[in-house]
Amino acid sequence: ENYTARYTLSLHDALPIYAGEPADAHDAVVAVVLGEGDGAELCTGTAIGPYAVVTARRCVGEGPLHVVSGDDARFGRWHEVESVLDGGALSVLVTRTPLEQAASPGFEAVLEDDAVTVVGMGISGPGGSEIGVRRQAEMQVAAVREDALWTRSDGGSLCYGDVGAALLDADGRLLAVASPRDEGCTRTELVRWIRVVSEQRFLEDAREARPVDAIPIQDPPTG
Repeated sequence: ENYTARYTLSLHDALPIYAGEPADAHDAVVAVVLGEGDGAELCTGTAIGPYAVVTARRCVGEGPLHVVSGDDARFGRWHEVESVLDGGALSVLVTRTPLEQAASPGFEAVLEDDAVTVVGMGISGPGGSEIGVRRQAEMQVAAVREDALWTRSDGGSLCYGDVGAALLDADGRLLAVASPRDEGCTRTELVRWIRVVSEQRFLEDAREARPVDAIPIQDPPTG
């Protein structure tokens, strides 16, 4: 189902990727919209199965919840969320309709100084320009802990992606989900991410979730 400018996306909880590039190659990264009308809030999620989208748990709240696939949430395909599965710091949204693309979770080791790609649906410039447009930027891993990691922008010109944004390795595997501690944005600030390996068992089960009336389909391509 396609909607043009269905909701006005607010800037609340939308954490920007500044000066990034259009991310046409990462179709598994989608918008997550909570609420309706002028009060709708925007996050980012990543499809990890035919009906399963992982995002930060803080992106889930009261009100209608939708996933929007496509590189621009204003003109993308809207998927109603049937149910929400909660892990620890992560949640998986189960959509009523199948998703076009999925990413594989990356449970491998992550090392300091690794180069990674950040993909999100947030603001791309001052004044909230291009909110809801998928963009990407390159970052570097600054520190790694068992359940979290931190990145910094290599060039100093980027901030961070939306809450729930995807941190991908060179093969497009999902390594972590953005969960910054506040909504501030400076060029030198470290960005906090929840490592998917910290919730591996939950995600392995949740990515197989289906809606109650799901029709048999092939799994979406990964990449």
